[in-house]
Amino acid sequence: MGRFFPRWSHAVLVFSAVIALSPQAQAKGPSSASTTHADGTTETITLRPDGTKTRTVTDSSGQVISSEPITPEPVTKVTPRPKGTSASTTDADGNTVMVKKNPDGTTTRTVTSPDGTVLDSGPMTPEPPTKVPPREHGTSGSTTDANGNTVTVKKNPDGTTTRTVTSPDGTVLDSGPVTAPPPTKAPPREHGTSGSTTDADGNTVTVKTNPDGSKTRTVTRPDGSVISSEPMTPEPPTKVPPREHGTSGSTTDANGNTVTISTQPDGTKVRTVTSPNGTGLKTEPLNPPPAGAQLLYDTVTKSGCTVNTAMVLRMEGGKTLLDVSMLGTGKGASFRSWEPERMSLLVGKHKLKPVATAPYFVEKESAMAGLAPILFAAIAVENAADARKAESSKGTPCPLTGKTEGEHKRERGKMGRAIDEAGMAAGLSLLASQAKGQIQGMRATFDVTGHEHELQGAKIAARLVNTNQERINLTNESHEVDASVPANFTVQGGASVTSR
Repeated sequence: MGRFFPRWSHAVLVFSAVIALSPQAQAKGPSSASTTHADGTTETITLRPDGTKTRTVTDSSGQVISSEPITPEPVTKVTPRPKGTSASTTDADGNTVMVKKNPDGTTTRTVTSPDGTVLDSGPMTPEPPTKVPPREHGTSGSTTDANGNTVTVKKNPDGTTTRTVTSPDGTVLDSGPVTAPPPTKAPPREHGTSGSTTDADGNTVTVKTNPDGSKTRTVTRPDGSVISSEPMTPEPPTKVPPREHGTSGSTTDANGNTVTISTQPDGTKVRTVTSPNGTGLKTEPLNPPPAGAQLLYDTVTKSGCTVNTAMVLRMEGGKTLLDVSMLGTGKGASFRSWEPERMSLLVGKHKLKPVATAPYFVEKESAMAGLAPILFAAIAVENAADARKAESSKGTPCPLTGKTEGEHKRERGKMGRAIDEAGMAAGLSLLASQAKGQIQGMRATFDVTGHEHELQGAKIAARLVNTNQERINLTNESHEVDASVPANFTVQGGASVTSR
């Protein structure tokens, strides 16, 4: 007899467990819920298989105090509504009032007593709609007054209007045409009169233009009598003082003095300051730098302030001079609030102070159009073309050519051409006076004689002050800025700078 050994790698053993429940366990037994009260008694509600409920109360020892079935409340049933009934209700006497919608669209109302006796039954007639009395033909409108009378305003075919008042019983109380009030007309203006008005006293003031062009002012009382009549003499026109022959531009400074830039017959320019009474206060020549002088333009931004700087290196009277024009601009509300306070020139190991300084002022609109021509104009560079060239090669010196816009290959715009045409004087006339809203700049002149070979690494040290105190308080914006602007000029023994 051979033996069988199961191979576990290919065999699966299955075990089945059958749990048999007793018939008692399978029968559905009663369910219960218990609640223990504060006095120690336990109340148990038992739901039996037949659907009945029993309430049992036991004491703390488990002894039954009471046990009784729970009788459910009778279910309130709604009386079925007859088919087609729209609604029903019960009145104060217990009668049922039923409103039934019939198939033909009519409605029947039936009242039935509690014992089912029909007390009343009949069709329901809807209330007639309230109609507005028809308006008479041609009537424009009607209304009822406080006494109940009807007021009718009727538009007649011929265009006239009739107003009729009728009592509640239809009796006409009043009827007549409606006459519009006459329009208020202004008194006719006299022929040739330019205008008239009435003063506080009721008098009429008339200004009349006469055929010869003169004017007469007449004051008349309400009764027509003339109080006065006289010719009107116009105010003499305000005339600008005639510009001197050859003057390129003039303006008025903060003190009321007139600043005039005059071009002399020999081509030189003179700046004259005259007081309001005509007294000459100052006359000085204005000589632009010669062709061959070096121009340099650069900008440096620090703490929200942009320092815009124009420089001219020139020779005059055997000296090498550096003219500097500086103007600070900010962002947003602080655009025109930065003002240069002081400047010095750091050249080699030396700190040079300017030999001359002066403020100037620029309108915001001009600054927005372009700063380079304005900054160079402040230090006597006449031609915008040279200023634009220096601006385009920012940080690198370029020679002064003296050429106008028309002599350059590219047009530089309206502002540049205007400065070219009027020359330095036009620029200075824009910069000579101070007014509200202008930006303040500073021009300075440094004597760099003997330091020419050290200008390659020179720097202008400047301090600018923020005058917008409200902005400083709100945004913690800087109160002042110390800026360093490169002034890199290449000069070998002064040879590259043309003298006058």
